[in-house]
Amino acid sequence: MTKPVLDEAIGGVYKSLHPAKMVVADLGCSSGCNTFVVMSEVLDVVGDLRRSLQERQEPPEIQFFLNDLPGNDFNHVFRCLGEYKRKVEQEKGNLLVPYYVAGVPGSFYGRLFPRRSVHFFHCSGSLNWLSQVPQGLDTERGASLNNTNIYITETSPPEVVKAYQRQFQRDLSEFLRCRYAELSYEGRLVISFGDRKSNCPT
Repeated sequence: MTKPVLDEAIGGVYKSLHPAKMVVADLGCSSGCNTFVVMSEVLDVVGDLRRSLQERQEPPEIQFFLNDLPGNDFNHVFRCLGEYKRKVEQEKGNLLVPYYVAGVPGSFYGRLFPRRSVHFFHCSGSLNWLSQVPQGLDTERGASLNNTNIYITETSPPEVVKAYQRQFQRDLSEFLRCRYAELSYEGRLVISFGDRKSNCPT
């Protein structure tokens, strides 16, 4: 995800809504070094905008929801959160916008939040994971059409490729339907995908 796109989306939410409370959800947050990147970006953008607009009212309180599947190592995430908070407080001091962090375990291929409750959604490099193994990967006798592979390869037959494409279309449609219900009016959704330069599905 390029920083200007992310900054523009965050800034757009803040400038159009000026919320007293801003709700941000990072979908597919994982538990590695990238987990707090979106949080940092939101805090930076909102803080910078407040200073540039010379706002005098109380800063918004930002609620961050970190989402991933229940098997994600949320214990590690929250152990690292203490160190992250100390670092950001040292860097920003009294310029730091108040924020709170919670974990939301569950699949983003279903509803996670109340209707119209989230101001900003972010999802980077996660939608390539399907909600389930596509149907139609076996013959009528139960033999695998895709050999022993668990993904599309250059040797995968066209039916396998189509099965994966159908599953992706179903998943993406469900993802967007759920986010449409949860996104607040004038909120933003930023998604980033890896891409490819050829027609080869692998």
